[in-house]
Amino acid sequence: NTFQYCTNLASVEIPSGITQFYGTFRNSGVRTVTLTGTAQADFYGSSGTSVARAWTDGTTGITIRYPSTGTAPTRTGTSFTATVQQYMVAGATFTSGDFTYTVNAGSSTVTLTAIAAASLSGDITVPNSVTYSATTYTVTHLGDAFKNQGAKTSGITSITLPNTVTNFTGTGTFQNCTGLTSIHLPSALTAGYEANQLTNTFQGCSNLASVEIPSGITKFYGTFRNSAVRTVTLKSTSQADFY
Repeated sequence: NTFQYCTNLASVEIPSGITQFYGTFRNSGVRTVTLTGTAQADFYGSSGTSVARAWTDGTTGITIRYPSTGTAPTRTGTSFTATVQQYMVAGATFTSGDFTYTVNAGSSTVTLTAIAAASLSGDITVPNSVTYSATTYTVTHLGDAFKNQGAKTSGITSITLPNTVTNFTGTGTFQNCTGLTSIHLPSALTAGYEANQLTNTFQGCSNLASVEIPSGITKFYGTFRNSAVRTVTLKSTSQADFY
Protein backbone atom coordinates (compact mmCIF):
# COMPACT_ATOMS: atom_id res chain seq x y z
CA ASN A 1 0.00 0.00 0.00
CA THR A 2 3.07 2.22 -0.27
CA PHE A 3 1.78 4.79 -2.77
CA GLN A 4 -1.95 4.44 -2.15
CA TYR A 5 -3.80 7.73 -2.89
CA CYS A 6 -0.68 9.42 -4.36
CA THR A 7 -2.88 10.76 -7.12
CA ASN A 8 -0.23 12.98 -8.77
CA LEU A 9 2.57 10.44 -8.76
CA ALA A 10 2.86 9.12 -12.33
CA SER A 11 5.98 6.94 -12.29
CA VAL A 12 8.21 5.10 -9.84
CA GLU A 13 11.66 3.50 -10.17
CA ILE A 14 11.95 0.44 -7.92
CA PRO A 15 15.29 -0.58 -6.33
CA SER A 16 16.56 -4.11 -6.83
CA GLY A 17 15.67 -5.27 -3.34
CA ILE A 18 11.92 -5.00 -3.97
CA THR A 19 10.22 -7.74 -6.01
CA GLN A 20 6.66 -8.02 -4.61
CA PHE A 21 3.83 -5.52 -4.91
CA TYR A 22 0.77 -5.80 -2.72
CA GLY A 23 -1.76 -2.96 -2.90
CA THR A 24 1.24 -0.77 -3.76
CA PHE A 25 -0.35 1.59 -6.30
CA ARG A 26 -4.04 1.44 -5.39
CA ASN A 27 -5.96 4.67 -6.11
CA SER A 28 -2.72 6.37 -7.21
CA GLY A 29 -1.70 8.08 -10.42
CA VAL A 30 1.19 5.65 -11.02
CA ARG A 31 1.10 4.19 -14.51
CA THR A 32 4.81 3.52 -15.15
CA VAL A 33 6.89 1.28 -12.90
CA THR A 34 10.57 0.74 -13.75
CA LEU A 35 12.22 -2.27 -12.12
CA THR A 36 16.00 -2.07 -11.68
CA GLY A 37 16.57 -5.56 -10.26
CA THR A 38 17.17 -8.69 -12.32
CA ALA A 39 15.05 -11.02 -10.17
CA GLN A 40 11.51 -11.81 -11.28
CA ALA A 41 8.97 -9.44 -9.72
CA ASP A 42 5.35 -10.31 -8.84
CA PHE A 43 2.45 -7.88 -9.11
CA TYR A 44 -0.64 -9.17 -7.34
CA GLY A 45 -3.84 -8.91 -9.32
CA SER A 46 -6.15 -11.27 -7.46
CA SER A 47 -4.47 -12.24 -4.22
CA GLY A 48 -6.80 -12.02 -1.22
CA THR A 49 -9.25 -9.12 -1.14
CA SER A 50 -9.37 -6.30 -3.67
CA VAL A 51 -7.29 -4.02 -1.42
CA ALA A 52 -4.37 -6.44 -1.80
CA ARG A 53 -4.13 -5.99 -5.56
CA ALA A 54 -1.22 -3.90 -6.87
CA TRP A 55 -3.58 -1.51 -8.69
CA THR A 56 -7.25 -0.71 -8.21
CA ASP A 57 -9.50 -3.13 -10.09
CA GLY A 58 -9.99 -2.07 -13.71
CA THR A 59 -6.93 0.21 -13.95
CA THR A 60 -5.54 0.42 -17.49
CA GLY A 61 -2.61 2.10 -19.24
CA ILE A 62 0.01 0.61 -16.92
CA THR A 63 3.56 0.03 -18.16
CA ILE A 64 5.95 -2.20 -16.20
CA ARG A 65 9.55 -1.90 -17.40
CA TYR A 66 12.32 -4.37 -16.55
CA PRO A 67 16.06 -4.47 -17.44
CA SER A 68 17.44 -6.46 -20.35
CA THR A 69 19.59 -8.42 -17.89
CA GLY A 70 16.55 -9.44 -15.84
CA THR A 71 13.49 -11.69 -15.94
CA ALA A 72 10.09 -10.49 -17.10
CA PRO A 73 7.73 -9.81 -14.19
CA THR A 74 4.61 -11.87 -13.54
CA ARG A 75 1.10 -10.85 -12.56
CA THR A 76 -1.29 -12.94 -10.53
CA GLY A 77 -4.86 -12.45 -11.73
CA THR A 78 -6.41 -10.05 -14.21
CA SER A 79 -7.85 -7.18 -12.20
CA PHE A 80 -5.69 -4.55 -13.97
CA THR A 81 -4.25 -4.17 -17.49
CA ALA A 82 -0.48 -3.73 -17.92
CA THR A 83 2.06 -3.74 -20.74
CA VAL A 84 5.46 -5.25 -19.93
CA GLN A 85 8.46 -3.67 -21.66
CA GLN A 86 12.15 -4.55 -21.58
CA TYR A 87 14.64 -1.70 -21.43
CA MET A 88 18.34 -1.85 -22.20
CA VAL A 89 20.96 -1.37 -19.49
CA ALA A 90 24.43 0.11 -19.96
CA GLY A 91 26.57 -2.22 -22.09
CA ALA A 92 23.60 -3.98 -23.68
CA THR A 93 23.47 -4.06 -27.51
CA PHE A 94 20.62 -3.98 -29.98
CA THR A 95 20.12 -3.61 -33.72
CA SER A 96 17.99 -0.93 -35.34
CA GLY A 97 17.95 -0.48 -39.10
CA ASP A 98 21.40 -0.87 -40.65
CA PHE A 99 23.37 -0.51 -37.41
CA THR A 100 24.07 -2.10 -34.04
CA TYR A 101 24.21 0.09 -30.94
CA THR A 102 25.57 -0.25 -27.41
CA VAL A 103 23.84 1.55 -24.55
CA ASN A 104 26.09 4.04 -22.73
CA ALA A 105 26.23 4.64 -18.98
CA GLY A 106 23.08 6.44 -17.91
CA SER A 107 21.02 4.40 -20.38
CA SER A 108 19.71 7.35 -22.41
CA THR A 109 22.44 7.50 -25.08
CA VAL A 110 24.13 4.95 -27.34
CA THR A 111 27.30 4.30 -29.29
CA LEU A 112 26.99 3.11 -32.89
CA THR A 113 29.29 0.10 -32.73
CA ALA A 114 28.75 -2.00 -35.85
CA ILE A 115 27.10 -2.26 -39.26
CA ALA A 116 24.30 -4.81 -39.12
CA ALA A 117 23.51 -4.70 -42.83
CA ALA A 118 25.30 -7.08 -45.19
CA SER A 119 26.77 -4.02 -46.93
CA LEU A 120 26.16 -0.30 -47.35
CA SER A 121 26.40 1.83 -50.47
CA GLY A 122 25.67 5.32 -51.74
CA ASP A 123 24.77 8.15 -49.36
CA ILE A 124 24.58 7.02 -45.74
CA THR A 125 22.89 9.04 -42.99
CA VAL A 126 23.35 8.01 -39.38
CA PRO A 127 20.20 8.74 -37.32
CA ASN A 128 20.35 11.13 -34.36
CA SER A 129 18.19 8.80 -32.26
CA VAL A 130 16.92 5.23 -32.30
CA THR A 131 14.00 3.57 -30.55
CA TYR A 132 14.15 0.07 -29.17
CA SER A 133 11.61 -1.65 -26.92
CA ALA A 134 9.62 1.60 -26.63
CA THR A 135 12.67 3.57 -25.38
CA THR A 136 14.35 6.27 -27.47
CA TYR A 137 18.13 6.68 -27.25
CA THR A 138 20.24 9.58 -28.55
CA VAL A 139 23.23 8.59 -30.72
CA THR A 140 26.20 10.40 -29.14
CA HIS A 141 29.21 8.21 -29.90
CA LEU A 142 30.61 6.49 -32.99
CA GLY A 143 32.77 3.41 -32.59
CA ASP A 144 34.65 1.37 -35.18
CA ALA A 145 31.63 0.49 -37.30
CA PHE A 146 33.12 1.89 -40.53
CA LYS A 147 36.77 0.99 -39.86
CA ASN A 148 38.45 -1.56 -42.15
CA GLN A 149 35.19 -3.17 -43.24
CA GLY A 150 36.31 -3.93 -46.78
CA ALA A 151 33.50 -4.67 -49.24
CA LYS A 152 30.95 -3.92 -46.54
CA THR A 153 31.69 -0.19 -46.83
CA SER A 154 33.56 0.18 -50.13
CA GLY A 155 30.35 1.24 -51.91
CA ILE A 156 29.69 4.16 -49.54
CA THR A 157 30.16 7.50 -51.30
CA SER A 158 29.06 9.90 -48.54
CA ILE A 159 28.38 9.79 -44.82
CA THR A 160 26.31 12.30 -42.85
CA LEU A 161 26.65 12.15 -39.09
CA PRO A 162 24.04 13.81 -36.83
CA ASN A 163 25.02 16.80 -34.70
CA THR A 164 24.25 14.75 -31.60
CA VAL A 165 27.52 12.82 -32.02
CA THR A 166 30.22 14.25 -29.76
CA ASN A 167 32.83 11.47 -29.71
CA PHE A 168 34.62 9.00 -31.92
CA THR A 169 35.58 6.26 -29.48
CA GLY A 170 38.53 4.74 -31.31
CA THR A 171 41.24 5.54 -33.81
CA GLY A 172 40.90 5.29 -37.60
CA THR A 173 37.12 5.77 -37.47
CA PHE A 174 36.73 5.77 -41.27
CA GLN A 175 39.98 4.01 -42.10
CA ASN A 176 40.00 2.46 -45.60
CA CYS A 177 36.52 3.64 -46.58
CA THR A 178 37.88 3.68 -50.11
CA GLY A 179 34.70 4.78 -51.90
CA LEU A 180 34.03 7.76 -49.62
CA THR A 181 34.06 11.08 -51.48
CA SER A 182 32.36 13.37 -48.92
CA ILE A 183 31.53 13.43 -45.23
CA HIS A 184 29.60 15.67 -42.86
CA LEU A 185 31.20 15.76 -39.41
CA PRO A 186 28.91 16.81 -36.55
CA SER A 187 29.29 20.34 -35.20
CA ALA A 188 29.28 18.95 -31.64
CA LEU A 189 32.29 16.67 -32.22
CA THR A 190 34.95 17.29 -29.58
CA ALA A 191 36.90 14.03 -29.40
CA GLY A 192 38.27 11.43 -31.76
CA TYR A 193 39.66 8.92 -29.27
CA GLU A 194 41.42 11.80 -27.48
CA ALA A 195 40.00 15.21 -26.59
CA ASN A 196 40.04 17.74 -29.44
CA GLN A 197 41.96 15.31 -31.65
CA LEU A 198 41.28 13.17 -34.71
CA THR A 199 43.59 10.15 -34.76
CA ASN A 200 44.10 8.21 -38.04
CA THR A 201 40.48 9.07 -38.78
CA PHE A 202 40.61 9.15 -42.60
CA GLN A 203 43.66 6.98 -43.18
CA GLY A 204 43.38 5.13 -46.50
CA CYS A 205 40.31 7.08 -47.71
CA SER A 206 41.64 7.17 -51.25
CA ASN A 207 38.76 9.12 -52.81
CA LEU A 208 38.11 11.71 -50.08
CA ALA A 209 39.54 15.03 -51.29
CA SER A 210 38.34 17.55 -48.69
CA VAL A 211 37.05 17.67 -45.11
CA GLU A 212 35.44 20.42 -43.03
CA ILE A 213 36.49 20.17 -39.39
CA PRO A 214 34.13 21.26 -36.57
CA SER A 215 35.32 23.84 -34.05
CA GLY A 216 35.87 21.32 -31.25
CA ILE A 217 38.73 19.61 -33.11
CA THR A 218 42.14 21.30 -33.17
CA LYS A 219 44.66 18.44 -33.23
CA PHE A 220 45.48 16.04 -36.05
CA TYR A 221 47.51 12.89 -35.55
CA GLY A 222 47.90 10.58 -38.54
CA THR A 223 44.47 11.88 -39.55
CA PHE A 224 44.92 11.93 -43.33
CA ARG A 225 47.68 9.38 -43.88
CA ASN A 226 47.46 7.60 -47.25
CA SER A 227 44.27 9.47 -48.09
CA ALA A 228 43.35 11.76 -50.98
CA VAL A 229 42.55 14.67 -48.64
CA ARG A 230 44.24 17.86 -49.85
CA THR A 231 41.85 20.50 -48.51
CA VAL A 232 41.05 20.84 -44.80
CA THR A 233 38.71 23.62 -43.68
CA LEU A 234 38.91 24.50 -39.97
CA LYS A 235 35.88 25.96 -38.20
CA SER A 236 37.67 26.69 -34.93
CA THR A 237 39.20 30.09 -34.16
CA SER A 238 41.81 28.41 -31.95
CA GLN A 239 45.21 27.45 -33.28
CA ALA A 240 45.27 23.99 -34.83
CA ASP A 241 48.19 21.58 -34.71
CA PHE A 242 49.00 19.15 -37.51
CA TYR A 243 51.58 16.65 -36.34
